[in-house]
Amino acid sequence: MKNEYLNTDIYYFDTANESITVGNWEWNVLTGETKFDERWAGIVGYKLDELQPTTIETWKNLVHSEDFKKSEMNLDLYFRNQRDIYESEARMRHKSGKWVWVLDRGKIIEYDVYGKPLKMAGSHYDITTRKIIEEASKNSEYRRMLDNTPYPILILSSKEKVVKYANARAIHDFELSKRDLIKINVDDYLVNSEQADYLIGEIRKNGLLYNFELELYNTKHEKYWASISASSIEFENEQSVIIQIQNINDQKMNKERIEYLYLHDSVTGLKNKTALRLFEESIISNTELLNKFTVIYIDLDDFGKLSNEIGYYSADVILAQVAQRIKEVTDQNGFIFYYAGDEFVVILNKHTKTEVVEYMDLLRRAISTQILINERIQILYASMGYEIIDKSLYDKDLLRNAKLALGVAKQQKNTYVQYTSILASKIERELLLEKDLRNSLDKQELELYYQPIFNVQSGMVDQAEALLRWNHPKLGVISPIEFIPIAEKTKLIIPITDWVIHETCSKLASWDESKFGLLSISINLSFIAISDRKDELYNCLKYELNRSGINPKRLKLEVTESSLVQDSIEVIKVFNRLRELGLSLALDDFGTGYSSFAYLRMLPLDIVKIDRSLISSIESDQKSLKIVEAIISILHGLNLEVTIEGVETLNQFKILSELRPDSIQGYLFSKPLRLIDFKLYYHAAKDINFLPVSKHIFENKELKNYWKVEWNSGNRIIDHQHQELIAQLYDLRKLLEGRTIDSIELTYHLDNLLIKIGRHFTDEVEILEATKYINYKEHHSIHKKLVRTIYDYYDQYKSNNITVLEFLSVLEFDILKHHFFEEDQKYFKHVSELSSKFPLNYIDATIVDQGIYDQTIDKILLKIASEFIRSDKSDYQKLISKSLKLIGTVVKADRVYIFKYDWTESTCSNTYEWCSPGITPQIEALQKIPLGNIIDWANAHIVGETIFIPDVELLDPESAVRLILEPQEVRSLLTLPMMFNNACYGFIGFDSVRDKHIYSKNELEVLRDLSEILLNALLNL
Repeated sequence: MKNEYLNTDIYYFDTANESITVGNWEWNVLTGETKFDERWAGIVGYKLDELQPTTIETWKNLVHSEDFKKSEMNLDLYFRNQRDIYESEARMRHKSGKWVWVLDRGKIIEYDVYGKPLKMAGSHYDITTRKIIEEASKNSEYRRMLDNTPYPILILSSKEKVVKYANARAIHDFELSKRDLIKINVDDYLVNSEQADYLIGEIRKNGLLYNFELELYNTKHEKYWASISASSIEFENEQSVIIQIQNINDQKMNKERIEYLYLHDSVTGLKNKTALRLFEESIISNTELLNKFTVIYIDLDDFGKLSNEIGYYSADVILAQVAQRIKEVTDQNGFIFYYAGDEFVVILNKHTKTEVVEYMDLLRRAISTQILINERIQILYASMGYEIIDKSLYDKDLLRNAKLALGVAKQQKNTYVQYTSILASKIERELLLEKDLRNSLDKQELELYYQPIFNVQSGMVDQAEALLRWNHPKLGVISPIEFIPIAEKTKLIIPITDWVIHETCSKLASWDESKFGLLSISINLSFIAISDRKDELYNCLKYELNRSGINPKRLKLEVTESSLVQDSIEVIKVFNRLRELGLSLALDDFGTGYSSFAYLRMLPLDIVKIDRSLISSIESDQKSLKIVEAIISILHGLNLEVTIEGVETLNQFKILSELRPDSIQGYLFSKPLRLIDFKLYYHAAKDINFLPVSKHIFENKELKNYWKVEWNSGNRIIDHQHQELIAQLYDLRKLLEGRTIDSIELTYHLDNLLIKIGRHFTDEVEILEATKYINYKEHHSIHKKLVRTIYDYYDQYKSNNITVLEFLSVLEFDILKHHFFEEDQKYFKHVSELSSKFPLNYIDATIVDQGIYDQTIDKILLKIASEFIRSDKSDYQKLISKSLKLIGTVVKADRVYIFKYDWTESTCSNTYEWCSPGITPQIEALQKIPLGNIIDWANAHIVGETIFIPDVELLDPESAVRLILEPQEVRSLLTLPMMFNNACYGFIGFDSVRDKHIYSKNELEVLRDLSEILLNALLNL
């Protein structure tokens, strides 16, 4: 046996470097299943995988048979409650064939329902060295082996800290003498003498101690770290303690260095993100600390851009300086962490609002101090978010709320923002909007509103700006001010911009030029939608222009001045490319703080829009007025059109009109309108009474006196041509008064004017003849006489017998005064006499022919449109009923009604109805009609089809529609669907009971527009 031990001992000392190894086990007493860890397998030289599957038999096969019997006996004593713990020593066969000693300890950790042991858990301690030393006290051969071990071993008396034995390595390392061992004071070698008492106390209590780290002195009185393993043994017939010492100074220093690098940033020297995470874990485990901290999240403004300019090495130098400044301000008031990039975190030991704000001000000033780098002075700014922690609201994410507050601060920069419940609600809303915005296009929630733009020269609304709105299903209409920044941040603005282009081109293509003329629409381009897209934007616009077939000049693209600040070169490059498509290009928000006329020289612009901030004080501040006047003059000198934005008062309009901008936009004319409202507004704006300003600003007082706003011929073509001729004549006079003009250009202007006068006379005679004006031939003769007179004077001008101004005076007074204002009034009077016979000053369709009738129902539509635009929503119900009556009377319907579809209940209900005198109302009889009865009818409406039944008697006698209509005595029928966002809300119907009715093309168009007006009113109720 001794030789066996000896061989084992030699093996152990040759290979082991750790003094005591501990392996763990868990044993299911009933099944025998046993779990071991990797260290347990390592004690006997195996990998755990080599011992699988593990059971109690694994242990039994490795343990010495004699010792296994002892283990069984000790286990039985423990199960019979005669021992507090199971404990047994045993030899186990090492993989090499040698024996190693283990101390086996364990306890029951689970019992079954009958109180029987179910599971045990415990540990194996490798005690081979201890066994060798015990043998060494009795056997000189073992003593010699112990002396030759490669690390120090001491044996101390358990009663006193007296060295009873030291091996050769210990004598060498501590410069001891064998004969003086008894005199050694162990405390002299301990940096902390109390650790010796602790060590012996732990041995007495537990029987062993392993891998206990402490600091020792070497012979030069230099400190070094050692790992101590110790156990209780009997040595020379006395209870003693064996201590094995391993020098781990290099490992300890390396470990500390690794830990430092693991927890610190190499550039700033501050603790890093990992250290912050460990700090947070310590807070979570001690919630009493939570009410004593403020978390501050710091982010340097525009540091990425600065890094690109100065290089990353110099940027690191700046980060180190910023870290030092934060440390100086924070001092002993908190913990500082470098988080990532240009972000820092401070955990402040202050939690009152006053203290925190005072610190934040100090911190902001410290960071924004000048820094000299690469012989350049840099001034940094930082945005900061902070949260004064309330443990009752702590959500186990130390930075979350401070970071959210930082996001708000970054929008302004160089400021700090506190996380509060109000801010939380704002951020929560923003996060909801960001999530929902991703699906807004697919769900058709985005809508274009249109703000009319007034042309100062023509006195007409001839363009509009398309503005985006979001119809959120839960939050209602969301302003672009709120969701556009989110769209830009997420780059959703790119597909949204492409959608806006598609929608705008589609709308322009669908608008009949006879009604909308060459109306143009402008759309805004975000810088995000322009930059880094190569030819995507160009190709999108090219495709949409080709698809829609619209004139490119009708589509105007606007970019804000702030976009130029971000990257003017990129914008110029993109605009030059888009110029190839023939689009009109505009610079928006001119004068918002970054104005540079250099941009106007470099950009291929057509239009500049002056921001409202420049004109807000022109009524009271002469300097502001002079600035605006100078800007308009410069822009016109650069051949650029000028649009003034944000005009809200009539006084502003009058002042600005004197400065001669090209267009004016603002709430004075209209707020942004939904599509149907804009279409109504556009048509109504042709009525000279509708706009808040006069159509033209004339300086000729005599002309002003004759140009009466009450004049209204009842024919848009006549009215519009009169206005154009007056404006053109006035503009030509202003041109001649303002500068010298060469003969070629003047001839061009005069010829163009005379051609338009001749065309007007021709159109006017055709209209008079069509309306059966009895004196139209006499009127035609007057036209011929006027043309001869005009050309006689024109010849005199070309012969230099009269000046051009004298010639223009003839045009003004002979044509405008004596013809437009006197002769044409005879026709206006004729129209007025006809109108007096019809209620509400409209012409009765039975009195005049189809041409006048078509004009009449057009004007009725405009009347209805203007009523809805000018009225409050509270009046909409009355207006709906009034509109049904008015249009029903004109088209001679016997019933006009609105049915609303209820798709969830599969019914439709009569909600509004007007009946001609003597016709029985059906509103009560036709409530809750099952959709199944008219399913084909409803399906046609769903896809936007108009249904016209010219003769009910021609329907199948068994059809559901006929069975519904005949009891109502309906002879013919027209129904038009009310469509909103590609969904059918209901329909507007027209019944003829007394006579069958055929609807003209113009009537159908008017009635479709009416259905849109009424649907818009219903949706707003």
